[in-house]
Amino acid sequence: MLFDEKTVPTDRVLRRIWQEPKFAELRARLESMWLRYEPYADRDFRPRILSQFHACFWEMYLTYSLLDFGFDIKKKHRHEGPDVHIIEAGQSIWVEAIAPSAGNGPDSISIPDGNEAFLVPEDKIVLRFTSAVAEKYGKYQKYLSKGLVSNYDPFIIAINGQGVPFSSDDGIPYIVQSVLPFGLPSIIFNFDTGEVEKSFYTYRPSIDKSSGVTISTDLFLSEDYAGISGLIYTQTDVTNIPNKAGSDFLFLHNPLARNPLQLAWLRAGLEYRMDGDNLMCRRIG
Repeated sequence: MLFDEKTVPTDRVLRRIWQEPKFAELRARLESMWLRYEPYADRDFRPRILSQFHACFWEMYLTYSLLDFGFDIKKKHRHEGPDVHIIEAGQSIWVEAIAPSAGNGPDSISIPDGNEAFLVPEDKIVLRFTSAVAEKYGKYQKYLSKGLVSNYDPFIIAINGQGVPFSSDDGIPYIVQSVLPFGLPSIIFNFDTGEVEKSFYTYRPSIDKSSGVTISTDLFLSEDYAGISGLIYTQTDVTNIPNKAGSDFLFLHNPLARNPLQLAWLRAGLEYRMDGDNLMCRRIG
């Protein structure tokens, strides 16, 4: 079992789920997911989930969904290395998971008190995701140097954005804006005719942090990040798990990937890719 009568969660969300009777069905679902995920989990997963519930839930839900898609996932025999190891057509595909938060310091995202109007801090949201990609790409380079992954293996970063406030977006998703130079939606309006002549997204290859440091947001147009084959993204947390696991996923192909994945590789969800200067999107499955 994932939890038993001796379980003492320190994570606030997990403590509510564990203690309140109304969450009995959710606890049962988590136990069901755990039964399938346990062979693929790190040795420290059970103690770690008590204090880092959302991040651990994301690792479990990600693997559970990939298993549902029919991927052949290898069981973990060592603690070190990426979170998920897929074998497809004799090739290794690696997936590294991360669940960024609101952050700390002057570039963190704060939630305003009360009901006063405020502007969504879009630049800060994008920076949280760009930072997450850069952090995990740094780990990928360490895995390469230790021989844990091969330079010829596809590598995917899987990001859960639920912990980043205001990160839902009806336009181009913030996760896409974090690695491709799409900025704010804009229009050209003709005051003589009263019509919109053109609508587009501004070109934004970078964002300045509060410190004045410039952070690139066009990572997927840089050969430096060609080791990333693509990104998996979701906003799902334990309170909104879809009936069909993984149907909430978004997959973004890296147009400069050294080891690209074929179209519709993920088998479900939304798929984004660049076609020349155009961003293409379609639903798979």
